[in-house]
Amino acid sequence: MTHAEKQAAEMWQDIMTYSRTVENRMIECVDALEKRGYDVSEARRLIPAGWEAYNSGDYWALQKVIAMIWEALRRAPRMVNDDHKPDTWEELKRSWIRVESPMIFNVDEGNRAYRDKVYGAWYGKCIGCALGDPSAGWPSAKVRKERGWVGDYLQKPDTRNDDINYQIIVLHCIDEHGPGFTSRDLGYEWVQHLELDKTYTAERQALENLHRGLIPPYSARENNPFSDWIGAQMRGEVHGLIAPGNPELAAELAYRDAIISHVKEGVYGEVFNSVMVSLAFVTDDVGEIVNRALGYVPANSDFASVVRSTVAKCKEHGRWEDVLDWIDQAYGDLHWIHTFPNAAIVVMSLLLGGGDFSKSVSMAASCGWDCDCSTGQVGATVGALIGERAIPARWKEPIAGRLDTDVIGFSSIELDKLTDWTCNVARRLAQA
Repeated sequence: MTHAEKQAAEMWQDIMTYSRTVENRMIECVDALEKRGYDVSEARRLIPAGWEAYNSGDYWALQKVIAMIWEALRRAPRMVNDDHKPDTWEELKRSWIRVESPMIFNVDEGNRAYRDKVYGAWYGKCIGCALGDPSAGWPSAKVRKERGWVGDYLQKPDTRNDDINYQIIVLHCIDEHGPGFTSRDLGYEWVQHLELDKTYTAERQALENLHRGLIPPYSARENNPFSDWIGAQMRGEVHGLIAPGNPELAAELAYRDAIISHVKEGVYGEVFNSVMVSLAFVTDDVGEIVNRALGYVPANSDFASVVRSTVAKCKEHGRWEDVLDWIDQAYGDLHWIHTFPNAAIVVMSLLLGGGDFSKSVSMAASCGWDCDCSTGQVGATVGALIGERAIPARWKEPIAGRLDTDVIGFSSIELDKLTDWTCNVARRLAQA
């Protein structure tokens, strides 16, 4: 099989390395754009021809079908008008219903409490990703039937996870370009430090665009039907870590990051995630963290509706199993990597976990969907809330204080060194 044939075959059907689930990339492109309110009927009519070429091994014909599908998707008319949703940074800021003055949080080198919280967040992120990874892509019913309550690692923890790769690059970008780095700066850091085959969905589409010189926000908009999936939300914690107690700054940094690969609803997910982590440094109550972070998301957005509805269902039911049933029913027609169901799982796990690290991450990991991402977000947020010393040793010991990555130039890093690096970047931001 030639390289071109292999590319076509993998574009049509591939196994995602981190979850071992089947990816039908072109079909998922069609489905994703339809969920965003576009008429994809022309593209959908081409799918049978794609399957015929794939199943017969005629990958040259498959390339032609794929090109025709891309053409049809680019010309697909939009049936739902979302122009009312904030898009630019200034529009997003004007949409906020609650703007807070930065709460002073000491990031000086001698402040052990700050370092402990950052250390806890990185440990929590690694623990959560490793705990949820074996069930990523599984429907919740399958996890319940075959695994039940995921109260411990299901396999030897592997800290290598694409959720964390992008956050390492953010720190490196600030070292290279300073606190005023642009989305363009960060996008080109992706080009320099990420391999295409180690990226997925919206990030892969964006990285392919960046390689062709399409800079943000165009990298998120061109041939990228996945731009409201979870990829931005999953990488938002670092911005809260370097802007502790300053949710507006965390939101701005997250926005610069998110628009490389996402638009609107997908961007709101990263902003929300980063603000929650920022608030975890100055607020002890997870309910207050969720409520205050919601103020930085447009009130008329679908993302805000997901969060509000999840909060209400947690109050109504009180049992995570009942809330998960509602999530499955409300968002079951969406792809398992979509932002909305996974955001609901994050909110539920934080609220019903009540700041208890073990309960919170186990709850998220027991839900299926994209549970390496959701459990990683929960672990990072609770880790920042309680600090590294409060995380039970049974979770930390298998991680062994080391992070392995697919970031070119940063293949392995000790978590204590990553913590110091993060704290140094935060001090640089504070001085700026």
